[in-house]
Amino acid sequence: LQSIWSPARSGCTSPHLLLTQVRTHCPQFRGWAQQDSQEFIRCFLDLLHRELRQPVFSWEWRASSRSPVSGMRLSVCSSSSSLSLRPSSALSSTQPVLDEVEQVSRRNSFSSTSSGRSSNPAEQYETADSGWSSDGDTNGVDGASSLMRRRVHSDSSDTREGISLGDSNSPAYASLSSSPFEKRGQSAIDFNENSEKARDGVIRYRSIVSEVFDGELRSAVKCLTCQHVSETHETFQDLSLSIPTKEQLERIAAAKDDDDQDLSIANGSYSSVWQWPWWFGLGWLHSVYAYLFGGTVSLMDALSAFFSPDDLRGENMYSCEKCSKLRNGVKICRITQLPEILCIHLKRFRHDASYSSKVSTGVTFPVCDLDLSPFVTQSVRAQEKRTLYDLCGHYLAYCRNEVDNNWYEFDDTIVTRLEVADVMGKEAYVLFYQRRGDDDMERVREKVRQLLEREESHRSKLKFTSHYYISREWLHRLSTFSHPGPITNHDFLCRHAQILPSRAADLADYYATVDAHLWEFLHKKFGGGPACTELHYCPKCQAEYQWLRCKRDAELTAFKALDARVKSASRYYPAITYAHYLPPNAISKCWISKWGAFVDGDELEPPGPIDNSPLLVRSPDENTLHFRASSHHVQISRELWLFFRSVYGGGPEVFCMSGIHPTEEEVAEMVAKVEPSIVEALQAMRNSQETNVPSALLSATLPQEYAT
Repeated sequence: LQSIWSPARSGCTSPHLLLTQVRTHCPQFRGWAQQDSQEFIRCFLDLLHRELRQPVFSWEWRASSRSPVSGMRLSVCSSSSSLSLRPSSALSSTQPVLDEVEQVSRRNSFSSTSSGRSSNPAEQYETADSGWSSDGDTNGVDGASSLMRRRVHSDSSDTREGISLGDSNSPAYASLSSSPFEKRGQSAIDFNENSEKARDGVIRYRSIVSEVFDGELRSAVKCLTCQHVSETHETFQDLSLSIPTKEQLERIAAAKDDDDQDLSIANGSYSSVWQWPWWFGLGWLHSVYAYLFGGTVSLMDALSAFFSPDDLRGENMYSCEKCSKLRNGVKICRITQLPEILCIHLKRFRHDASYSSKVSTGVTFPVCDLDLSPFVTQSVRAQEKRTLYDLCGHYLAYCRNEVDNNWYEFDDTIVTRLEVADVMGKEAYVLFYQRRGDDDMERVREKVRQLLEREESHRSKLKFTSHYYISREWLHRLSTFSHPGPITNHDFLCRHAQILPSRAADLADYYATVDAHLWEFLHKKFGGGPACTELHYCPKCQAEYQWLRCKRDAELTAFKALDARVKSASRYYPAITYAHYLPPNAISKCWISKWGAFVDGDELEPPGPIDNSPLLVRSPDENTLHFRASSHHVQISRELWLFFRSVYGGGPEVFCMSGIHPTEEEVAEMVAKVEPSIVEALQAMRNSQETNVPSALLSATLPQEYAT
């Protein structure tokens, strides 16, 4: 970083390799169509998260939750039916939620113009936007009813059609496969049980991307008929804000004035008496300013429009789960967890029914002191003091150097130093705000620096005194984040406070050594742990780690060998393969990708049972099944399908075919018809005296009992 920010900058770095990888993983960037930088940011952050993510286990959460300053609780997210970590303040009581919804439920005149309220769980990018940034705005303020793109934690639906799973003891599979699991006497059930044990306790996945950019929104919807309030919690990495029009701002202000007037009457005060003197005194000045500068809105106006209450009526009625009917409702959205870096995207395009237009309205934004306290929940507002943000960069790109506190403009290879006034005069498109720490954190950092300097002066004596091991990643958060949270030594320690097997090869890169005084100071201030004064290998975790390594190697070796045998047999003796009689099988691309990531070592856990249910669709008229050719699937041989199912189970078995897909009974009949032909072909091959097939090839292609 010092080389990048130094005055003597040398050359530049070509982004071609990076762009090539982005185009490989994100097809929307392969053509020549114009893409907004916000779309690239979403894809880029998602790719980084997937490559750098690490699992967070339940035992790791329990270790941090025992700390009195951790401030985290385990809860069930209603939106995804999964476990998640949330600040305890966001879950302390539902009464603030009810009060906040009740406060805005009287606004029957306010009507939102947003559309669509169902989220697509297949999306990968987390944002409060309902679509790509290039899709623009739908002629109105999306507000709190914008769709949330969520990172999915829950497994796929378990609803499956009644399709036969086939028989893994079929002659073709038995002849072409020699599973190493069966050789060692380990059945598929044993492996599935072990994989369930290995998978038990994983709460979520984290990475440096999620720790820096992740925030959380809570949407509360109140049914105006039964007064039932339902909540959903959504993770976001950026906020896509519509630029409100003057009429929309007036409508929001009118709704707020109604609430203020109701509150003042309830308190016995009548402010209307002072309205006429205020108009003759200063009201005219406000009107002149609005007339001259009415084409400019502030960033706070856009945030207020986004978090304004949404009246669910007419076509946007709320489906109440208690009433089991469409009802009028009111919806509000608030932040329950503030991100370390807040990314704000301003929608510069508005799409109407017939044409699209660019929104050229000027948006003023603060360089310092962006206060998000009006948009957080009441419980968070009562406990969280760090709600101020400072601008740290925005598109083109304008970035502030932490070394000299100067602003620089980055336009490809041209870097120009700017003044703060120049930055504020630019047309905002994407804004990055960094959360500001409080004075107490600055005092803590100064204290840590003093202790480190004293420790450095006594470095030679450290090996003879008591010392502790602490996470380097946590120390980095201490120096850069507004608040680092509890100490997390599980970056390099297992659940038994010993060496994590996956970190053993380069263990020194994950920890630092501090003396007892510094450790006691940090642990008292931030909590967490566990405390570690000695590093030892953990026999239990090492055995589990080696078991997973053997499982990866065995499955990959068996897959490659079986695939080679099937291809060779299809070339020389196609009659002994299922492909000679049946259509090819299809398997879920999502599942096969998870399996590939597991055997390559990119995924810690093995995939669960196969779920091919999204590959089939039931006809509503004929009540028949059809293969979805447009579904995300991979075409494989039936021998490979039987191999995967013998290890992981699941289903249903799906064939790549047009027309009506066979039912469970029909699949069984199809297999029963072709298996005698396969057995006959195997017998004929074994008795064959032909010389055009080398015996070495047959020995490599088929099991020994069928080789000539």
